[in-house]
Amino acid sequence: MKKFEGMVVHYNQRWVKRVTGAVAICFGRHVFTDASTLSEHTLAHEYCHVAQYGVYGFFGYLARWFYWTWKVGYERNPFEAQARTYADVIVPPRPYFYPGFEWSMRDLVPPEWLQTVQWSDEQGSLWPY
Repeated sequence: MKKFEGMVVHYNQRWVKRVTGAVAICFGRHVFTDASTLSEHTLAHEYCHVAQYGVYGFFGYLARWFYWTWKVGYERNPFEAQARTYADVIVPPRPYFYPGFEWSMRDLVPPEWLQTVQWSDEQGSLWPY
């Protein structure tokens, strides 16, 4: 199965940013964006919306999406929360590090965790064992 199968992305749609203020918007299985490319993370987010349309139907999804956005706001809308979570699981966001920045997994975990975990740096492995 191909990644994001069944989703149709329409790039360079200038109206999207002007009308919605969003990077992309999904209607059914069609995703519209004014960008020329989308990140894998954004594609995964929109793909989750495609699946949500599949579950609730076109008008059923839109009615529920607008209801929850009105009730609790965009950020707390459960459809958006699910899409953000799905995208984070499918394509984990990577921390931005400038060129030459030295880091290890130890920099990404709370200090109290380091006291309870043995670490192995042998052969480039920075995962706890």
